[in-house]
Amino acid sequence: MGFWNDKRVLVTGGAGFLGSMVVEKIRARGCTHVFVPRSREFNLLVRESIVRLLGAVRPDIIIHLAAVVGGIGANRKHPGRFFYENALMGIQLIEESRRTGVEKFVCVGTICSYPKFTPIPFREEELWNGYPEETNAPYGLAKKMLLAQLQAYRQEYGFNGIYLLPVNLYGPGDNFDLENSHVIPALIRKMVEARLHGEGKVVAWGTGNVSREFLYVEDAAEGIVLAGERYNKPDPVNIGTGQEITIRELVHLIHELTRYDGEILWDSRQPDGQPRRCLDTRRANREFGFVASTGLREGLQKTIRWYESQTFNFALKAGHKMDMVRDAPCALPVSISKKVSKEPLRRGPADPKLGGISLVFPVHNESFIIEQTLRNYIAELEGRVEDLEVIVAEDGSTDDTKGVLERLQNELPIKLFMSDERKGYQEAIRDAISHATKPWLFIVDSDYQFAAIDFWRLEPHRLTHDVILGTKSPRKDPFYRVFLSWGYNFLMRRFFHVPYRDMDTGFRLVRHTVAEEIAPDVKHMWFFTAEFVVRAHYAGYKILEVPVPHYARKIGSTTIFFVSKLLWICVEQFVGILRMSREFKQKGLLSKPVRNAS
Repeated sequence: MGFWNDKRVLVTGGAGFLGSMVVEKIRARGCTHVFVPRSREFNLLVRESIVRLLGAVRPDIIIHLAAVVGGIGANRKHPGRFFYENALMGIQLIEESRRTGVEKFVCVGTICSYPKFTPIPFREEELWNGYPEETNAPYGLAKKMLLAQLQAYRQEYGFNGIYLLPVNLYGPGDNFDLENSHVIPALIRKMVEARLHGEGKVVAWGTGNVSREFLYVEDAAEGIVLAGERYNKPDPVNIGTGQEITIRELVHLIHELTRYDGEILWDSRQPDGQPRRCLDTRRANREFGFVASTGLREGLQKTIRWYESQTFNFALKAGHKMDMVRDAPCALPVSISKKVSKEPLRRGPADPKLGGISLVFPVHNESFIIEQTLRNYIAELEGRVEDLEVIVAEDGSTDDTKGVLERLQNELPIKLFMSDERKGYQEAIRDAISHATKPWLFIVDSDYQFAAIDFWRLEPHRLTHDVILGTKSPRKDPFYRVFLSWGYNFLMRRFFHVPYRDMDTGFRLVRHTVAEEIAPDVKHMWFFTAEFVVRAHYAGYKILEVPVPHYARKIGSTTIFFVSKLLWICVEQFVGILRMSREFKQKGLLSKPVRNAS
């Protein structure tokens, strides 16, 4: 049995940036009793609330991560609050934990507790040899008092409390509020927004000459969990990488990775903070085997992808206007139909027992939006889908799509297949399917009329269905396209006796074996999915329609749907329906409708 299996674990701050990752790792190790208190129910500044919390949870182990934190600006603005609240909640929680017999208390401190002029690398023995850097001394001292308390309680009461000193953290889920964020999220936000809005300058604080060490949040969580399992001594332990970088070097690296080509201006009137930070991490390695595994460049790439996906989703959901790739204007309002489930989405992980997923994009002339589409979908699914591959089938684009994709091939985990000639939508999808290797295909149109997060509306149905269609609810296209789609779906239902309402959707999750069987026969329609759905229906496969939000396209256009071509499109599609109907009648299918829709 693993260390955590039979433990009752209380994680304060467990819903936050670091805490959520710690909780995830503990659960992955077999712990079934993890409790995350929320401040609206248990105020850790109030002793009675702590007593009530410990009485309700009866924890064996407490991991104390809750803190009032911020960057240099927030520390300068709220020194009193930062000292009082961090000291009070920690001191009271440790005391009540001792009184109620908690077996182990893991206290996570801060690197800000070290003296301002600590020799490099910071060794734990130097922690008390001076006063912290002035801008964050109140916060650092408040946290350091908890180390003194734990050591005193161990000496007098035998209380098993350990104290960890993680270096500056960063990663997906960080606080990107410019008012109180730390340096990495602040820089990422400034540069991404400047790029999207076409701004030519970004201001960075200080001189850039000071150095810092940064630890990816997932590595920090791993170190904390390992210490919880293996470390039981009074001495504090550094958690970090042991590698420093100057802020100026960091700014240039983020400048590169965010693809921002503007100018960096340094505001030397703002404070630099502590001159250098770099930890001696040998004790963590020696005592409980911790070594950070994520390099700074890799961690920054993951963080930037995550932030860009969240930024784009925010614009979609709030209806805000923002400039996207190449300064193309984008305002994507949301008006979700009542048919779309209001239940909170369970964003992964995808069930690994059902097999991996190939994320498939057919692409033609989408240079203005394809980069943001790919980054957003990859950020949403990577890490939540255990076995994921991304297939991009480019179809003879005549704009700059090929150039964009060639660049992204070096930045993103995509498998790119390009064509010198336009083969058409059907062939592009068939080509993508032929390259896919996973048991399921998530086939998405590349014009970002569907949000990546809505994949989780489809994913739970893989266990019971073969084809899951994300139906547009409500449809946000121009009137003529809505009318064309309505008429087309109406005729398909009348001719083929099928119950589906949105057979031309661009958001579908399909079992790979079904796609391999059905796709080669699709030949009559431009609307690949509609003909595919009808053929899968008559082949006896289970098909489900799931309402998902749809977003109006504001970037580029789908050229085959120009109004000037509308009559020709209608004629071609009607002829396709007649040909397909004749084929089905010759096979004797239409006289025996199959009832397999859900």
